[in-house]
Amino acid sequence: VNYPTKLHKVYFFWISRDKESFEWFQSLLLALESQDLNQFIEIHTSLSGRLRHSEVGNLMINEGSAFADTVTGLRARTCFGRPNLDMEFDRIRNNHTVTDIGVFFCGPKHMGKQLHAFCTKFSGSGTSFFWHKEY
Repeated sequence: VNYPTKLHKVYFFWISRDKESFEWFQSLLLALESQDLNQFIEIHTSLSGRLRHSEVGNLMINEGSAFADTVTGLRARTCFGRPNLDMEFDRIRNNHTVTDIGVFFCGPKHMGKQLHAFCTKFSGSGTSFFWHKEY
C-alpha cells in the first residue's frame, strides 16, 4: 500500500472442501502476492475435503520441485485439513498487541459461529477482535 492507512496487515484465510473453488480468485491472489513487496498480505489456503486417489498422486509428484503451490499456484502452500484456529488467533494476537483486529467472514453459518467464539476468546489485554460476517 503506497498511501497512509490504519491497516497494517491482512491475514487472508481461505478454507475450501474442493480444490476447484480456489480457481475463483486465483488470478487476483496471484496478482496480490506478486505485488506484495512489503509482506502486507499473508495468504493461507486450506483444503478440507477429500482428494481423489489420482489427485493425491499428482500432488505428490508435482510438489517436490514446484516453486508454486500445486493446488493454487501461489507461493503460499496449501494446508490439508482445517487450520488450527487456536494457534492462528494466538499468533495474530501476539504479533499485534494493544490494537483492534477486524475479522471478516463469508461462509457456512456453523463456521461463522466458531470464528465468532474465537474472537471473544482471544480478545483482551488490549487486543480486541471485532467480528464481521456476510452469509
